[in-house]
Amino acid sequence: MAKVTEIVAELAAPAVAAAGCELWDVEYVREAGVWYLRLYLDKEGGVDIIDCENVSRVVSDLLDEVPVDAARWFFNAKPDTQMDFDLGLAVREDSENPIYYVEYAHARICSLLRTLEGEGYAVPAMAEVDISLLAGETEQALIKQIALFCEALRLAARDYDPSHINRYLVELAGCFHRFYTACRIKGEERSVLQARLKLADAARSVLKNGLALLGVDAPEKM
Repeated sequence: MAKVTEIVAELAAPAVAAAGCELWDVEYVREAGVWYLRLYLDKEGGVDIIDCENVSRVVSDLLDEVPVDAARWFFNAKPDTQMDFDLGLAVREDSENPIYYVEYAHARICSLLRTLEGEGYAVPAMAEVDISLLAGETEQALIKQIALFCEALRLAARDYDPSHINRYLVELAGCFHRFYTACRIKGEERSVLQARLKLADAARSVLKNGLALLGVDAPEKM
């Protein structure tokens, strides 16, 4: 994977050359809690404002091809370092892209809830659920991962590092996908269905809250 500065330098190269300029340096710096990308241009006779505007416009248009959610996710992944950014990965729609993987888990649960609601099954209150029925390996793993959310938040706050939340959400999404593959919900007897439905909804709630903390949407359909 390339560094952010290397990605931007590659994207800017054609526009810089078209302006008759040379790209001297690219900086990715943090000031007052905000990250900035700065391009330093050089040109015989001096760089003017039009050169800067042309290069800036081209780079901005290219960066706009990366979805906002993906950009926020990857920029949060390494908040205090020159991060690695895989531009190709950021726009992929498969399980290799962590933000897609997490958002898909949330959308998958929402789809399940809609389907079951159409069949007359609402998410039950906790008092109506027999938790002892959630004894399977993937069920227990999902419960344990949900329970670790507060610890992920504590570490993120302690270290001023939101990437703790990124990593937690990827693992939570994985736990849910494994649970959903191993444990049937629709068509099970009512007590088991309600218990698993409640567990799935708990995972949905944590995924949504975790994504919101990163400034990322939690889509209900994908």
